[in-house]
Amino acid sequence: MTTAERRAHTLKEIVAWNLTVLLAAVYVWSGWLTASGAESMVEAFERFGLPDWFRVTLGVAELAAGLLLLIKPLVGLAALGLSFLMLGALLTHLIHDPLIASVGAIFMLALLGLLMWLRRPVLPPFLQKILC
Repeated sequence: MTTAERRAHTLKEIVAWNLTVLLAAVYVWSGWLTASGAESMVEAFERFGLPDWFRVTLGVAELAAGLLLLIKPLVGLAALGLSFLMLGALLTHLIHDPLIASVGAIFMLALLGLLMWLRRPVLPPFLQKILC
């Protein structure tokens, strides 16, 4: 490996870890707020017509997946699971809210996709085929 290749690999690792830590922090915090019953989350789920147990379940799943992002061999599966949660959030916002409310879910989905692409060497083979 040449010096330039090593530098590129190091830069890619730095970007991947920074993105991983950022996403993990966001999802752990959001999952905690959702599962613990923060007033804004409770109101949103009531407005969407979703039951309270669903809010708690999604919050725990989000929190757990956020923590799993920090385990390199599991980052792909955690990001995939969070992507499905974000697709659900996106559809929910598209149905119940003005279009602008969907921007956050789209942005988070894009960041999860970027993370899966950066971490493709440690992804399970079925995800590698999709992303490569």
